[in-house]
Amino acid sequence: MEPLTFEMDSKKLVKEFGGMRRLSRELKEIGVQISDNAISRWISRKRIPSNHLAAIALLAVKKQQRFNLEEYVIKL
Repeated sequence: MEPLTFEMDSKKLVKEFGGMRRLSRELKEIGVQISDNAISRWISRKRIPSNHLAAIALLAVKKQQRFNLEEYVIKL
């Protein structure tokens, strides 16, 4: 069985949460230590650390914003 290989459409996710600066600010407001530069690396690497994905999910609930992880996963 081959390992599952995927990328994240991090650019789409960040855009849907208002861009790097806004997402960074809103994550900080809920207690996440994050920089704009870190979010920029998510986009370039096409990966988002699981702890930050969980924080984004909590942020979505707080904002009453729809968040479905499947919409951002790209299977290779």
